[in-house]
Amino acid sequence: MSEIDIESGILTSQVRDDEEKVVRVQSAPEAPVSIYQGKELYMIIGVSATASFLSTVSVPIYLPAFPDLERDFNVTVEKMNLTVTIYSIFQGVSPIFWGTLSDTIGRRPAFVSCLIVYVGACIGLALSPSYWFLFGMRILQAFGGASTVAILNGIIGDLTSRKSRGSYVGIASGLTLMGNCFGPLIGAGITSGMGWRAMFWFLVITAGAILLLVLLILPETNRFIVGDGSFYPTKIYNQSPYAFFRSRSTGVPFRKQDPEYEQARPSGSHKLDVLAAIRILMEWDAILVLIPASLHYTTWFMVLTAQSTLLSANYNFSTAKIGYAYLASGVGSIVGSVLAGRVMARSYNKAMAAYKQKCIDDGLEIDISNFDLPRARLKPTFYPSFALAAFAIVFGWTIEKKVQYVVPILATFFISSSSMYFVNTSMTLFIDLFPEDSASASAVVNLARCLVCAAGLAVVDRMISTLGAGGTFTLMSGICLVSMLSILLEIRIGSKIDIKRRLKKGQHVRL
Repeated sequence: MSEIDIESGILTSQVRDDEEKVVRVQSAPEAPVSIYQGKELYMIIGVSATASFLSTVSVPIYLPAFPDLERDFNVTVEKMNLTVTIYSIFQGVSPIFWGTLSDTIGRRPAFVSCLIVYVGACIGLALSPSYWFLFGMRILQAFGGASTVAILNGIIGDLTSRKSRGSYVGIASGLTLMGNCFGPLIGAGITSGMGWRAMFWFLVITAGAILLLVLLILPETNRFIVGDGSFYPTKIYNQSPYAFFRSRSTGVPFRKQDPEYEQARPSGSHKLDVLAAIRILMEWDAILVLIPASLHYTTWFMVLTAQSTLLSANYNFSTAKIGYAYLASGVGSIVGSVLAGRVMARSYNKAMAAYKQKCIDDGLEIDISNFDLPRARLKPTFYPSFALAAFAIVFGWTIEKKVQYVVPILATFFISSSSMYFVNTSMTLFIDLFPEDSASASAVVNLARCLVCAAGLAVVDRMISTLGAGGTFTLMSGICLVSMLSILLEIRIGSKIDIKRRLKKGQHVRL
């Protein structure tokens, strides 16, 4: 017998035979997922997303400075692309460590540690005496900054329900991706005015200010440590000034001397499990989602990486102009993220309403555990997939044939917005499917897409030299479209895999 806590009640699962599993729903009033609601919830997600901005700004702020770095260090375009590739590799690998750690010791100490590492790396980058020192500092920068996104998604998983999660992921991603939007502009402006070293000093100052903000405001949200937020953590590294003064003024979170303390204290614990992310990665429904999500992300990033070199070579763009050109893709990223959040929320609510109505029409008891969540999340993804493929082809051929530069730049807007839909959908679905390891689940999405992306970035320059920009992105578009077959399979079998996994583990899952 396994019990699964959900918003609308308690599901008691019982195996009738080897084939059939019956889950009965007992009505119960919905309880808030967290004590942090309304403006407080937006504030916490806003602060976390501001910190995650550092992960997204670290690559685009750097791309417009490529010509200056090539000249100062006397290296080729391929060597500079390696610094992006190595960043992408560690952007994928490091969240496995930090995400798992945040699931165990808490979101707050993991967040603070990431920011400290990031600040140190940026200081090293600003003082880089050689190419290889720069290369090493880029690894450290990725190790610290890139993991903030996984922890952010862990926080969203702690504070939201499936019903509202898509909207919050969209909003958080939109704020986070401000780095993609303004990073190239900031990088180009600072580099052309004060040199590329000033660009990294800018990141040091920005990260330092964000670190102070996190130290003052961000409360611990890990449900194994604070429950729904009602339990004040005992360890000093989980405590925040904001939660302390909130407790003084409202009485919640409860502290050890309060009578409600023992009632609020969360039961159970979460031991450090370095293999949690690997186990998630081995799940079949996870693999089916990661294949297209990673390939669409890789195609998008290959476009961004090639854009600066191609605009410089084919249109004689200056560093400042290249920075302005990236503005289109940055705005597209934000639009795609916000739109994805709204579409996911609407799709989920519509599918859930239809499912409940069908149960009523058929005279059946409403069994929410059998709701087809993967279908509700993934069904709309075919539209952005076709859009990304079409506009990647437009970008490749127009920039190769030197068509008016507005056309390929405008194409990057649609490529970015379409790619971000996949990023947000896959991230939200993984948090839904693995709520007790939400940061680790987010890290798995990050790992898959970044490793595939690193492979793409390692060969993009050679592909363009061999096939041309048009041939390269036509090929990548075709691969993306073929990969959507795995989404069709996930829609068909994903829900069955999820139900079987939950019943087998006896997990407590918040739907």
